[in-house]
Amino acid sequence: MYTVYYSPTDYPGEYVVRRFYIVGPDPVPDKDLFLRTNSFHIVRAKMENEMGKIFFHRSPGDDPVIVGTYM
Repeated sequence: MYTVYYSPTDYPGEYVVRRFYIVGPDPVPDKDLFLRTNSFHIVRAKMENEMGKIFFHRSPGDDPVIVGTYM
């Protein structure tokens, strides 16, 4: 699972993709960033075109910096 953020506190004004591992009831984040860029088009190209992932928009209760998740 890959979560896309826009402008998190550690990378203001940028898109960040973090990979999470599903190993139980709570996803565990990878210690390294998967992708960091200034363009959502680059995120889409990597996740959809290169990796074949499907995008899911964030839920209303999610943190506002979350754009969505790729699976």
